[in-house]
Amino acid sequence: MACSTSLLAQDEYVRAERLFNEAKFDSAAQLYLDLFTTESPKNPSTYLALSRSLNEVKDFDRLGLVAEKYRIDSKDPLGYIDQYWAFLNRGKAKKADNLWKDIMTYSTSSTEVNCSRLMQRLIRYGAFNQAKIIFTQFAPAIHSAPQNLVEQYLELYFLEDSMDKALTLSLEYLKERPLQVEGFARFFDRQKSKEGFYNLCKQKLFTYTSQHPEVSFTLQLLIWLEQIHGNFGEAARFGLMLARRSADFIPNLLALAQDAFNNNALVQCLELCNFVLTSEYVNSFGGKAAQLKLTTQKRLLDHGDDNAVDLNYLESALLELANNREADPSIQTEAILEYCSIQIKYRHDIPYAVNFLDSLIQYNTFTRQNLNRIKLLYGEALTMQGKPWKALIIYTQVDHNDRDGVLGEEARFK
Repeated sequence: MACSTSLLAQDEYVRAERLFNEAKFDSAAQLYLDLFTTESPKNPSTYLALSRSLNEVKDFDRLGLVAEKYRIDSKDPLGYIDQYWAFLNRGKAKKADNLWKDIMTYSTSSTEVNCSRLMQRLIRYGAFNQAKIIFTQFAPAIHSAPQNLVEQYLELYFLEDSMDKALTLSLEYLKERPLQVEGFARFFDRQKSKEGFYNLCKQKLFTYTSQHPEVSFTLQLLIWLEQIHGNFGEAARFGLMLARRSADFIPNLLALAQDAFNNNALVQCLELCNFVLTSEYVNSFGGKAAQLKLTTQKRLLDHGDDNAVDLNYLESALLELANNREADPSIQTEAILEYCSIQIKYRHDIPYAVNFLDSLIQYNTFTRQNLNRIKLLYGEALTMQGKPWKALIIYTQVDHNDRDGVLGEEARFK
């Protein structure tokens, strides 16, 4: 018999939920009320659904009675909030005030979990100011509260479109709890789509950073803010500022530099690489920084932005790579070609490039394909030097060695 009663109750729960989802709140409320009346002890899920239904149909008389019974029977503080809300909507201001005093007394000595539940309940009713009061009763100083409660509290200001206040309080909290900055970045991530968030957040963070040169958490948030908006050059700029304030951040610079490179913020990428190469972390990260710097300078040259390139550094790095016997032969060859192209295009020293390439060809330690690549550039340099007939001989050699390949076809075209 107990089993059939339980199954019947389950069917009624399903039916009541369906009625609620179909916005038939009167019928749903009656079903939930029947279930609630027969339950002992009271099921919190049934009460939650019942109170929600009664609020939807604005049956505040019944909501008040049900909330009081639930509060007494279960000792669940949510009954306080629902009864308080019922009093307010019935115009029973004095009773509401007296009950609110009880809620305040309870909040002062409440647990974090129950404080959160009380706030959530008030938020559901749109009673944002009362939810804030619950928080301040529980935690008079914002930095003394657990982070999840702080986020719930700040969410109220975002819901009210008081974004400026929310951000100000966030900075106040992080000033005392800077190690929570990563968690706050996740919290802000939920707010990022709000209109005006990016501009106001950046303004407040940048102003605070300027006024408090000792802090680093604002720069961490600025890096995050620029990254999620695709401004990787700006993120790199703030990363450099942070590294200058705290050497502990330097190991993170290469990731920012790579992001900057991938998004063509090449000058900012170079700045980060240079900082790493002159820092105390050069032994740990200098190799990767030097390689990224080399790649970035080559891309800048490809883009025609030679003013931002340190040609002396680039030449030295390319020569070092070209002479590195442990490097892949194709990478060595690429370094040689880049180095000679710099001599021709930027140093305008064609004779030097010709002599350099000629010595390599005479020495000949290359694979056939790599040698043909070198000979093609050698032929171009000879032509620029006014020796087209010698260049023709070189092109003919490439054509003969790679008759059916791409390099042979390029040689015939030349």
